[in-house]
Amino acid sequence: MNNFKWLFFIILVIFGTNIYANEAKGYKIILASYPKFDQAKKTMNLLGQKLTKKDWSIQKKYRYEIVARPSGKVFIVAIEPLRTKEAVNSVLIRFKKFYPNAYYSGYFGPTKGGIFLIHPSTAKITKDISTREENFTPPNPPEKSVSKWGWAAAILGLVAIGIFLKRMRKTSRSTINTFQEKIEKKVEIIPKEADREIKADIFDTLKKNRFFMLLINELIDASNRREEQQCHDLIQEMRRYEKKFLTSRIITDMEELINAKKFTQLSELITLEREKS
Repeated sequence: MNNFKWLFFIILVIFGTNIYANEAKGYKIILASYPKFDQAKKTMNLLGQKLTKKDWSIQKKYRYEIVARPSGKVFIVAIEPLRTKEAVNSVLIRFKKFYPNAYYSGYFGPTKGGIFLIHPSTAKITKDISTREENFTPPNPPEKSVSKWGWAAAILGLVAIGIFLKRMRKTSRSTINTFQEKIEKKVEIIPKEADREIKADIFDTLKKNRFFMLLINELIDASNRREEQQCHDLIQEMRRYEKKFLTSRIITDMEELINAKKFTQLSELITLEREKS
């Protein structure tokens, strides 16, 4: 029985490593959002005219892109991807002079249908992001320190399986088959949960619960009144619904805005997510 537990644990480590690699790939800074794409493009191009040599040197240093792209039902002007919090803080301070309400959140990869701001010296301000989608690699991507642990876990898994098979030769074939079936069913759950997180945020499912929507409405009222403690309390209530599912990226973004006391952006984010169908 102890061998069963160890083998199952090692398999969970291997698959858990792969899921971790699919989490946020860094950070993005959202400068502004608009209901129409033309508005976002115009804002980005106007921003390009304001940037100084120092601004362009900062972009070269941190290897990010300034992009206008769709995000849900709106269109944003964003800076992405940024690898570290140090880079986020440095760039955010620089661009606050243009967009005082700019804020950052997680970056999960490129989005089709957007355009990049290119240095004016190229005589081409924008470039279709979709032409770069298939071969896109985030500039200076974070090192996946988990990869070496993934290989170590895989090797340990193979060793454990070898020991397990050697000992299990003494048991009946029916016992082996039953055990393998249980392992396969449990392991299948992990990639399915990862796929579900990629396809949709659990926040959209929780909105169908009328009690959860009451919390959303109370949160936007508390945000408008700038009542920080009440906002924290309401987020914790939301987390109770979330515990039965995967972690909601949207709720996490809301909590970060509360911690930063950015109540205006919080109200905008809640309104946007609340009105999504």
